[in-house]
Amino acid sequence: MYVLLCIINISAISLCAQYQKVVTDDVLLLSKLELQKIVVANVPFKPKLIIDAVTAMFRNLAGKKGIALTSKHGNDNLTFISDPKLIQTILINLVWNVRFC
Repeated sequence: MYVLLCIINISAISLCAQYQKVVTDDVLLLSKLELQKIVVANVPFKPKLIIDAVTAMFRNLAGKKGIALTSKHGNDNLTFISDPKLIQTILINLVWNVRFC
């Protein structure tokens, strides 16, 4: 059980590190935005994967506040065409701003 908990925590840390890279990239993109040279990707992706990743990232923080953070999907085969990094950033910011009040 302890090993499983460690694996889950390492996975959450990895997701947070990946998000830090996204944040850094976004800061660099702000200058492109100001110059009106930003390009939004249009690629197919599964929103379920992004939702699950963001849920995993915040699950421990929510647990410390006594909240069981879970995700529920209506259609696991749903595919979006948009910018998955941008969608993930927006979702992370929304969840982070709530901070499980």
